[in-house]
Amino acid sequence: MNLFKIDMMLTSQSSDFECVETRNLEAEGFYGLFRLSFGENYYGTYIQEAAGQLHPQDDLYYWIEAMLEVTICISEYNYCAVRDIEYPRRWIEFVVNGSDVTISVIDADNLSSAFCVKDKLSQKTIVLSGAKVDKQQLVDEIIDCAKTFIDSVVKIEPRFGETKQHKRILDLMKKQKLQ
Repeated sequence: MNLFKIDMMLTSQSSDFECVETRNLEAEGFYGLFRLSFGENYYGTYIQEAAGQLHPQDDLYYWIEAMLEVTICISEYNYCAVRDIEYPRRWIEFVVNGSDVTISVIDADNLSSAFCVKDKLSQKTIVLSGAKVDKQQLVDEIIDCAKTFIDSVVKIEPRFGETKQHKRILDLMKKQKLQ
């Protein structure tokens, strides 16, 4: 069985927010590098290569929220796909089969504006073929990553704890515990 892993590096610093009013923090976002590893595949910025180099930064609130939605969705349904915020046709697909989840990266058109869908995407092109991971290990990794993110963000800039995004992630973590 393959492992599922999230690598995350926060690049936003407290000095980035010194002149930002609390009400505008959410619009500023919290950025860093984010990578999913599943089997031999990975999706996102390779963190070791990114150190010291300029790379596009990921909106970490988006990715943490999306991954928490996956944990909830796969507990209720046998399918879930998450849209990549940077590439609207790119999706990370999670297909449940018993206690396993097959993860693939695909390109597909979808008219929905949702970032997480429960209906299978059709007319897709596989970008990274599926790797099977243990469902519980995937959920545990996502929850651990979300906890680390939440703790780290408020240490860097405590006012982020007041944002809607932050509260949404905390609500999703509570909802996931009830599953």
